Amino acid sequence: MSKELHQRMDAECRETQYLLRCAWSLGIEVPSDSRCWDDDDEMNIEEGGVSIDQLDFVRRRWLTEEGKARLAFLIEDAVIKKETAELDRRLKRVTINSQRISIFVAIGGVLVGLIGAAIAIFK
Repeated sequence: MSKELHQRMDAECRETQYLLRCAWSLGIEVPSDSRCWDDDDEMNIEEGGVSIDQLDFVRRRWLTEEGKARLAFLIEDAVIKKETAELDRRLKRVTINSQRISIFVAIGGVLVGLIGAAIAIFK
């Protein structure tokens, strides 16, 4: 196997690992479709003389361009949903706090009115 091919496969594996870590941290199911994955099985068998039984021990797998695009889309979609959910939670907190403040202001207004009426009656 040429050095350039080996370096390209290493880069593909590193990029795949990065995308997989991102996906797992967001709880995304990684596509298992055969169009999304590529491996070095043929090279191991032809050039390395590895038997089919031993492939599981030396196999390197990485996402194809289609697989990377699909997983990147899923990651981006999950991040957007997570950010939207966080914004919704913050908006609910602001709304609840605004309602609480409104209630306190209304109660304060009623108390000021009652005190003013009591002063007017007892004067």
